[in-house]
Amino acid sequence: MKHKIYIDFEAISGPFNYSLQGYNQDPDLPFAYTIGRKNNKNWEHETHIVDFPKVESKDEILENIKYKITENLNNWFPNFKEEDITFVGFSTHLEKVILGKIFPKANIAEVLPNTNISLSKLTKSGFEQNYFPYLKEQISNNFSERDIKKLRLDKDGAIAAFAGALIFIHENQKAGKKCYSRFYIKTDIQRVIKELKIYSIDDVTRMFHIEDNYKDIMQRAELILVQRNKARVFQKKIRTYETLLKELQNYNFDSNSTVNKLMKFIEKDIQAKKAISNKFFDESKY
Repeated sequence: MKHKIYIDFEAISGPFNYSLQGYNQDPDLPFAYTIGRKNNKNWEHETHIVDFPKVESKDEILENIKYKITENLNNWFPNFKEEDITFVGFSTHLEKVILGKIFPKANIAEVLPNTNISLSKLTKSGFEQNYFPYLKEQISNNFSERDIKKLRLDKDGAIAAFAGALIFIHENQKAGKKCYSRFYIKTDIQRVIKELKIYSIDDVTRMFHIEDNYKDIMQRAELILVQRNKARVFQKKIRTYETLLKELQNYNFDSNSTVNKLMKFIEKDIQAKKAISNKFFDESKY
């Protein structure tokens, strides 16, 4: 019997893993996942965070993840066969890397065709929009605005990776292991874990929402892509007019000349097109 499983991994990515002893060469270090399935008409899910003090290498982390996913699957589908499992994800690059190593016979599929639209924009209504409120406050108190931008700590994905690094360091130090990172800050780690779980679970729940509302989500994706294309057309025209205006300004025409009136007309047209372009780029309305 075939089984469809929805899955989302969280990983400690650079630069947050660069100074983690033993893992600084790994571009993406998985540390958590949420897995889900449809049981009759009900959706259910499980979340797991790696117990870092009990593992000594990335191979052991992958073994731990494989063991826990296998345990989840056996609870749902006793005596399942790996080749009967299809793991479904969103933008599945990380999932393919991890699952390809631990479940090579399983299939991996996208919940939606590659639309280059974020999961949060596709499934906007009915979900948490402000993830990691506690951790964001700690980041704001401990990092400059410049560093926050540089480290992308204004983005939920990077914050999730940062949360993983904090959990890694905290749990290893708690177990008496030497562990240090230049990005480490003191936090209430249980609150960090709670916020991380909400974020991870919501990613899988959003995939559930896509599955239940596939036609509507596809229409939304098409609408967003149409608006993006319109915005690009206007952006191209704006760049052309800005170049023309700059060239005309270089001539220093008399303020009473007809050319000066043309320049003012072009300036107004640029502002009008920017307003329309910004309207198309405002995807929050769709």
